[in-house]
Amino acid sequence: MTHRSVRPFIPLLVACAATLLSGAAALSYEVVWSRMLVLVFGNSADATMLVLCAFMVGMAAGARAVGRLADGMPSPLRIYVAAEALLALYAIAVPFLMPSLERAGALTGALDIPLLRAVARFAAAFCIVAVPALFMGATVPVLVRGLAGAAAQVRARVGLLYGANTLGGAMGAALCGFLAIPFLGLRATSWTAAGASLLAAGLGLMALRLSGDTCPAEPASPSPGTNGPVKWPLIAAAVGGFAMLGGEILWARLLTFIFGHDTYAFAILLVVVLAGLGLGGFAHSLLRNRTPLRVAGAALCALGITLLTSYVTAAELILTAGRDPFHIAGAAVWSTSLWKEFVRELSFAPLLVFAPAFFAGLSLPAACAAACPDASQSGRRTGAVLLSNGMAAAAGAVLTSTVFIPLIGIERSLIALSIVAAGAGSLLLVATAVPRTRWTLIPAVPGMAFVLAFALLLPGGLPLALLREAVGPAHQRIIHYEEGRTGTVSVTENRINKERQLFMNAVNEVTTRLVHIQSFKLLGHLGPLLHPHPRTGLLICFGAGVSAGAAIAHPFTSIDIVDLSETVFGAAPHFRRENNDVLADDRVHLHVEDGRQFLLRSEKKYDVMMIDSTHPKAVDSWILYTSGFYRLVKSRLAKDGIAVQWLPLHGLSETEFASILRTFEQVFPHMTLWLSVGFETYGKAAYAKLVGTHDPLQIDYRELSRRLKEPLIAADLARYGMDDPMEILDGFVADADAVRR
Repeated sequence: MTHRSVRPFIPLLVACAATLLSGAAALSYEVVWSRMLVLVFGNSADATMLVLCAFMVGMAAGARAVGRLADGMPSPLRIYVAAEALLALYAIAVPFLMPSLERAGALTGALDIPLLRAVARFAAAFCIVAVPALFMGATVPVLVRGLAGAAAQVRARVGLLYGANTLGGAMGAALCGFLAIPFLGLRATSWTAAGASLLAAGLGLMALRLSGDTCPAEPASPSPGTNGPVKWPLIAAAVGGFAMLGGEILWARLLTFIFGHDTYAFAILLVVVLAGLGLGGFAHSLLRNRTPLRVAGAALCALGITLLTSYVTAAELILTAGRDPFHIAGAAVWSTSLWKEFVRELSFAPLLVFAPAFFAGLSLPAACAAACPDASQSGRRTGAVLLSNGMAAAAGAVLTSTVFIPLIGIERSLIALSIVAAGAGSLLLVATAVPRTRWTLIPAVPGMAFVLAFALLLPGGLPLALLREAVGPAHQRIIHYEEGRTGTVSVTENRINKERQLFMNAVNEVTTRLVHIQSFKLLGHLGPLLHPHPRTGLLICFGAGVSAGAAIAHPFTSIDIVDLSETVFGAAPHFRRENNDVLADDRVHLHVEDGRQFLLRSEKKYDVMMIDSTHPKAVDSWILYTSGFYRLVKSRLAKDGIAVQWLPLHGLSETEFASILRTFEQVFPHMTLWLSVGFETYGKAAYAKLVGTHDPLQIDYRELSRRLKEPLIAADLARYGMDDPMEILDGFVADADAVRR
């Protein structure tokens, strides 16, 4: 190959490098800004979904608007350079904007009507996230228009550019989630991503110079196979986006059944999905001489098939070989490694998600190619296809989470998405058959027939079977199972000793084992017992209601209970003996909301605040162990109020435990440290309590003894050997001076 023959491809190679960096920066922005926006919108699944939808809608609208603009410009690459430069400037400024955005988020929380509050938060998320996402969405349509001189070139290059951009996203998600944020922090990671955007802008400028600073010439006639109705490419793109994002929501839920609330699980899922999409985009370049709509139709059929087959294959592997099917934990090289869980998750996730992601990635550039009858309209048409894909993807995420899962469950939702994808693919194959005879229609039959047959023959109940595998099938009976909008709640009962356990997404949250009930009872009783006259109470995180059931034994006039999941309250009747049927008490008021956001929007002062947050390393609870949250708690605490936070000891190093203590002590300089009554079977205390007050804590032994003799309190504590004042006081470990030492 001569230098003269290679030279025309140099601008394309430079542009691919630029779009690779663009994708890496864009996904880094999404991950970093989503973490930052937890402070604004809370740590609920709804808040995460709002941010994701804002990104998708913003990118979709940007692709459409800027793509149309690119068709009318002599140098579309200039738009790309400007967009990347503006993104870099915004990313540099974001860390300085977040404090004011947090205050704005609190203002949206002041609305008491949940629907209005959701609308207000979505509007705020759109302004914060979707506006810069407009520029991110411009990447592919602008580069396609700027580098394609004929419809045939559009077909060849759209897959390369889309693939490079999406693989860049996979790189950005991996580097950001696994390395940059842990070692650099959010602010420095945002600035590093800004550097990648500036470098992409520089490469775009180089491609602009190499390509002659003008658009390539237009062809005289459309390329074969691309002059059909534009509605079919739009339908193909929409169905692919809808099924893919809906599937991603379902996969994330299923992975928690296997790996729990591990912080790496979702990041690995995102990386594998993006890698599959990117490689599917590259694969389209190998099929550029095929009729694009037929490629899109076949890809959608394959997407529908693999959504089901990958799910069943992955689930059956876990059920037959256990939760470590490749024996990673037992391998000598990983047995003592901190990366053991990471490798285990990375080895399994591709089985579940890679094949569907690959075919979804193949279908989108095929739809883009089919929509472009000539290069002069490639920016506008590519933008329209990406708009359809992005809007449908956002709808898929929202509807799957809020409608499909609560109504029909995880498994049936996956079947529905498979049928939609395969049905649309079969319809495309029928619509594009030339000539339309019974023989040319045959390729449309197998995909849909396979999905329908597979769905009918599916064993059913695989999520429930995965749950049994997670909790241990021996002697366990599942007495409650509910797949809700924000999580799957289940209750098991041991057939031998009748011990019950509450699970959220297959992660144990509560058991009726003596030491655990003692811990939750102490959380509910300690604050009211130490307070002179408790009237108003707040409990963040309901669990099985054991702490709330303890609190109602005291003379509160009202108790607000806040939990992220509406589903968890449905399990409370199975713990009625332990929680004293707390939900039947008229003083109790339930709020399905992020606890921090609830405090931000409320000015109410509380005598006793009980914080039953889950593990500090859990993906949805870390924010409840920060100095910012502790300051918020202190601001909502009455003058003589008492705040009690539950703190697990398992899974924390001494350094991590000491860090949490120091953080709490810096906000509550008169804090005290308590241990729970009772010990685990291995002979160690498992839970601590952090008690915060405005002034030094005063304990009146006589008053404590009198309170413990009150009928309701005595009856609740006597069952667990906690009705003696010395049993309570024996849990005292240290005051603030000792903690500081």
